Amino acid sequence: MMNTIRPVLASWGANNYMTEQLRWAEGFYGSVRSYPSNSTVRSVSDIWYGAGAATYYTSSTDAGSTSASAMSAYFSDVPWLVAGKILLSDELATESTITHGYGIKFVSYEGGPSPGASNPSGLSRTQLNNLTIAYNIDPRMTNWMQSAYDNWTAAGGDLLNYFIYGGDFLGGAWNFSDPTKTTGLSDTTSPKMLALTAIKNRAPAPLTLGTSLPAVIPMNQSTQLQFLSFGSSKNTSFKSNGAKLIANPSAPAYSDALLIPVRVTSASSMKVKLATNMTSGAQVEIAVNGQPSGILNLANNNTYSSVSSTAAYVTLPAGLSVIRVRPLYGTVSVASVTVSQ
Repeated sequence: MMNTIRPVLASWGANNYMTEQLRWAEGFYGSVRSYPSNSTVRSVSDIWYGAGAATYYTSSTDAGSTSASAMSAYFSDVPWLVAGKILLSDELATESTITHGYGIKFVSYEGGPSPGASNPSGLSRTQLNNLTIAYNIDPRMTNWMQSAYDNWTAAGGDLLNYFIYGGDFLGGAWNFSDPTKTTGLSDTTSPKMLALTAIKNRAPAPLTLGTSLPAVIPMNQSTQLQFLSFGSSKNTSFKSNGAKLIANPSAPAYSDALLIPVRVTSASSMKVKLATNMTSGAQVEIAVNGQPSGILNLANNNTYSSVSSTAAYVTLPAGLSVIRVRPLYGTVSVASVTVSQ
């Protein structure tokens, strides 16, 4: 018991910060060099057990008062990462795709519901403390937390850590204990603690992240939730003819790339083909969950008419996987990715 240490890469913002940290680690530790010194080749999964951001969530309009209408609106809404700006389910899909794309677990180092944490009404410390207590001990919090956790498991989340049992930090917005009780014992019956018990004892929500295979997955702007694109051309890569990728031959970890979440019900051997156009000297690496699985040498094609590549053969475990498409040399526009048996 308690004999395993699991390093986790923790970041407040997954998409901007964590992606660059993972790319750097892959590039730096992926080869032996004398300067900067690195004597042993390591994959990202050799360095970290998992990675993830802070999974704090609220409602579309953060808690600003304890009126019946305000509290009813809060608990009737779906969870948002930032009030009214980012759906929790969308952000979790992004983080899960990034972490699994590098072959590591999706871990939230801290998180949970935080009503009133942003203090949108400019309350005094005492007023804020009373407001957060009212929301945290409301019986509706139990089911609302379970709904948020369903977002987590549907996105392929592996380990969500919650913050905090008790205290007065920012008015106690994150507290799990019920300060109105005076039992003198650890509180295990507050709405938040009851939610943890229910989550522990219930079946997880089914996985929804990723395209169910076999499938043809288009690579264009209208289907961005089916894949992530990052690199030097990420802001201009989405065109009607597909996603444009540019290689960085001297530092492949920094080449443009596509991360494509997919799912299968049982372990499967499958083949991956690309439909490409506007191709010049392109050699493309296919990887699954951070592990290289094949290299495709693409014929030059200076038209917008897509041609099919040869196949890379991959093995997918049951559940969620992330396929990475990354050029090692040249440029290519990927119109679609076909994964079939």
